[in-house]
Amino acid sequence: MKKVYISGPISGHDYEERKADFARIQEYLEKLGYEVFNPMANGLPPESTTAEHMKVDIKALLECDCIYMMKKWNHSAGCQTELLVATAIGLEFIFEVCDTTPSTFFGKVESENGKMVHKVKFV
Repeated sequence: MKKVYISGPISGHDYEERKADFARIQEYLEKLGYEVFNPMANGLPPESTTAEHMKVDIKALLECDCIYMMKKWNHSAGCQTELLVATAIGLEFIFEVCDTTPSTFFGKVESENGKMVHKVKFV
């Protein structure tokens, strides 16, 4: 079973709304057969600093096979960092592309003849 890390903007958003959004994505991914790491349930109290959360979350990301990028990930420095780490260690990626259902596309960055190539499959 592949393990997936959920990456989504948290800082500057309503905590309870974010928690619900991450839970919705977790349920969706579990139905697809993934084991899910949800950073909203990383064991730290909500009042912990961003740095404290990132230290725990990046360690968890290193143990995953792929990363799920929630919409508006590009508005978050933390999400951008997570995607850079995921790309650097060769994880597959899944991007949320729709507001109504978690429509996704899957991909992976691989090296072909010394060049980085994005391989994408739409679902």
